[in-house]
Amino acid sequence: MLPHMRKTFSVQAVEARTGRTLEDILRELYVERGYNHTEIGKALGVSRELVRQWINEAGLRDQRPPAGELVA
Repeated sequence: MLPHMRKTFSVQAVEARTGRTLEDILRELYVERGYNHTEIGKALGVSRELVRQWINEAGLRDQRPPAGELVA
């Protein structure tokens, strides 16, 4: 996990449930697969606003390739 991301209860719960770090999950779903905040929130059982906050804290917002370059 990146040092600037907080290990809140929600982060800990997602990591415990999935067995993966939140950063890895967000990188896969948001950056690699191109899921939006709502889709990620549904997959993780949290709000889209919380997903947006996590993506910003992880510094992933600007790492997503243009839509035409996403690999499905």
